[in-house]
Amino acid sequence: MMTDDSVAPGYPRKISDSWPGLPSNIDAALTWKSTKYTFFFKGNQYWRFKDRSPSPGYPKDISNWQGLPANLDA
Repeated sequence: MMTDDSVAPGYPRKISDSWPGLPSNIDAALTWKSTKYTFFFKGNQYWRFKDRSPSPGYPKDISNWQGLPANLDA
């Protein structure tokens, strides 16, 4: 987390500290503005969150997203 001119106190920190149930070392993440879902990718799996609450039934296999390779790195 950033302030106007530096890193906020207490950061950097592990992503799993703020997003329960995620593994460490996430490969990629994105937030879909229209749905406000945030997706996290690690290896061949992905997780979906609304705000900071995990969606039931996740993680899912990344092959559910047509065209996305496993082991994203972004």
